Amino acid sequence: MVYYQDMGIGRECEAMMEHVQQQPLPNKMSQKVNAVAGNKGLPDVCDAVRAITLAITYLAKFPGNPDQPLLGLFETLQVNLEERALVPKETKLQQLLSLYEHLSWHRSMKFVKVDGDPFENVLEEENREEIKDIETFKDSLVPHLEQIGMELNSFIFIKARGLDHNMSLRDSLQEYMNGKDNGKAAWLKLLPQTLKLKHSIHLFQVVVKSMKI
Repeated sequence: MVYYQDMGIGRECEAMMEHVQQQPLPNKMSQKVNAVAGNKGLPDVCDAVRAITLAITYLAKFPGNPDQPLLGLFETLQVNLEERALVPKETKLQQLLSLYEHLSWHRSMKFVKVDGDPFENVLEEENREEIKDIETFKDSLVPHLEQIGMELNSFIFIKARGLDHNMSLRDSLQEYMNGKDNGKAAWLKLLPQTLKLKHSIHLFQVVVKSMKI
């Protein structure tokens, strides 16, 4: 069975942001989410991402109060306690996209670490290609691996589906991050202009395998 969280959810995220303005998680909450998710197994993180994706698809159709606690919406949607166990109780609807980005990133990392493919239902194999010159710039990315991985993961799930696989990856990431008011990432200039969207999966795999986690 293929769930929403296994596919691209760009339309749902765009529609949700029209209904509920989004804000990033505060640093302390972000660190808490990363610490807890990092110590959980893949099934637990998948459950959390499934619950968050359900909330996103709901808010894509119905308006919500940005300051409303996310747990209240989970009650409405009858999300069970196990699926929402990784969600901080203080999370608000306006932090839903940021929470999705964090937990989806951990989900994808855990897939890659067991040689799984978190993007198999997003980008087809024929639209993928390995980066031949990855060794020429891989080391320069090391100080930014977590940022690159999280942004690349959310870009693939939210924006990549349906795009021309020969588009510039750096330009596409820049446009995506500008749309989130997060376009001033120094690491973007480290990505060669020769990288295309079809290289995004391989780049993500390299990033995860280069992290000391």
